[in-house]
Amino acid sequence: MKTDQYIYKEYVWQVCHEALGLIEKFMDRIFEQFDIMLERYSRVFVVRFDLHLKEYGSNNKVISDYLKGLLIKLKSKYKCQIAHAWSRECYQAEAQHYHCSLMLSGHNIRHPDSLLEEATKLWKEQTNGYLFKPENCYYMAKRGVSQLAQQIIYRLSYLAKKRTKGKRDNHAKDYQTSRLKPKNKSFDNCYLVNDPT
Repeated sequence: MKTDQYIYKEYVWQVCHEALGLIEKFMDRIFEQFDIMLERYSRVFVVRFDLHLKEYGSNNKVISDYLKGLLIKLKSKYKCQIAHAWSRECYQAEAQHYHCSLMLSGHNIRHPDSLLEEATKLWKEQTNGYLFKPENCYYMAKRGVSQLAQQIIYRLSYLAKKRTKGKRDNHAKDYQTSRLKPKNKSFDNCYLVNDPT
């Protein structure tokens, strides 16, 4: 498995190797949202899935509408903040697909079956597309346990690859993340590595 190195808060992380590299702004946002979730919750549940469409769309209204509805349902069910990240890709298939990740409090969810059932149902209802669940699609991160954080960061770094992006309207985005803010304004600690409690 070939990897590249990436620096976040002065720590070195292994990320997936891509010939064209990663979108650094997106990768920074993934790190930040993950870090903020571990600041809020000592355990963070992370799940990955892909969303496929039958028809091409030049903008991202479909994923925006979908996530808006899904997050309302999940927040009501799991009673926690939820971070998300998605990337839009279009390679050999005519229609684009989306790589998605969600992060929830690991105190409120431990297995993805119910969540993915809800996510699959809503995507089918809204788009008539299908949700693909990759192997080993979920993780449980623990604040300050860098080995677990490293596994998740490597997995999520795939979303930030430059390759297969760019087929869209000029005003549409290739990626997006949630915009959760840290509780501690200084936010100096890296909760992926250190548990100050």
